[in-house]
Amino acid sequence: MEKKNFINASLVKSNKSEGMVWMITTEGWEPKYCKNAAAALKYAFMLKKSTGNYLSRNTIEALKFAIASRKKQVSTM
Repeated sequence: MEKKNFINASLVKSNKSEGMVWMITTEGWEPKYCKNAAAALKYAFMLKKSTGNYLSRNTIEALKFAIASRKKQVSTM
């Protein structure tokens, strides 16, 4: 049976500031840190295309939700 490699995103505390950043990981690649969810989603799809790994539905939904939440915050200001 073939092992499936997934691309995952998680929100982690930044080492350089007090803020939170998105960490994108997949087996065989160094973690990539993105300042916002839109950049993280773009990188995740680029990684999927170049590696052929699977992008989990939970990761996509979490990033989309974060993008929508950010847009809603900006529009109410």
